[in-house]
Amino acid sequence: MDNEFSAAVSAYDSARNESERSDEVSGVPQLFTIPSVRYQSGWPAKMNHDVYSSPTIYDVDGDGYKEIAISSRDGKISLLRYNGRYMTGWPVNTGTTSISSPALCDIDGDNIAEVISASGETLYVLSYDGKNISGWPQKLDGNIIGSPSVGDINGDGEKEIIIGTKSGKLYVYNNNGSLINGFPITISDGIFSSAAIGDIDGDYKKRNSCMFLQWKCICF
Repeated sequence: MDNEFSAAVSAYDSARNESERSDEVSGVPQLFTIPSVRYQSGWPAKMNHDVYSSPTIYDVDGDGYKEIAISSRDGKISLLRYNGRYMTGWPVNTGTTSISSPALCDIDGDNIAEVISASGETLYVLSYDGKNISGWPQKLDGNIIGSPSVGDINGDGEKEIIIGTKSGKLYVYNNNGSLINGFPITISDGIFSSAAIGDIDGDYKKRNSCMFLQWKCICF
């Protein structure tokens, strides 16, 4: 059946040993509404698959109205208008599971924001019409769980993109898809979180990035 999904439940202990999985259950996502909730016109919107990511809101195309970006587990990255309708060129089907949340930021200085999102082992930077911008997408070593973070971390006046993978590699990309010198770096633990960017040492020269790696936090 179209859009049918299956689910099972298991648990992990502190040593990351997985328990026996439960029996699978199957179903088709349905659109439910709550009578007591006053919905914005055009909402709720059915995504055709379960969603683990969080929505991100920004005026992507500069028309004065904010758009909403979200990804779903069927590998679709979606950009919707305020009225619940898809922007032209969306959704973009990546073909692999996506659970991280998109970032919306103008990374190339054209005054129009790009949609930065991960799916499987691939990092995408998409224009407002759903097309890849020059230099993207980029294939990484390992699945991506966390969401991309964007900021000028080396003080060059340009935006960089920070993302980690389950294989324990940390990547920092220039806006054109090239890697910052020295990256990726390999860390012993898998990376499941997103980076926070800020000048934590007060040197006003560059911004530091911090992220959790399972049982510890690192800053660089």
